Amino acid sequence: MRYGTKAQGKITTAKGWDCNKAIKETRTIVSVYKKITADLVRKLHSSKELLNNQKKNICALSWADFCEQIGMDRKTADAWLRLYDPFELSKAGKTKKAKS
Repeated sequence: MRYGTKAQGKITTAKGWDCNKAIKETRTIVSVYKKITADLVRKLHSSKELLNNQKKNICALSWADFCEQIGMDRKTADAWLRLYDPFELSKAGKTKKAKS
């Protein structure tokens, strides 16, 4: 597939590119991304709360250890939690940015 080129300040479309098909495919990806994002934030939030507030040693892992085990840097996980308020996530998977 050839990609568009910039000619005289304008972007030309790629040969064989179908706008409606691109919209449909991208819409599907965005929908999946929103659901996965909501699920991830919910899971991160509940795990961090349980690990940080465990009265009995239910799990020997710290929050940082947990993040390492799932393959995510703790700072990255904390950044996700700052961006999204898990209490404002609907069950439909729609995310609302946390208020600053």
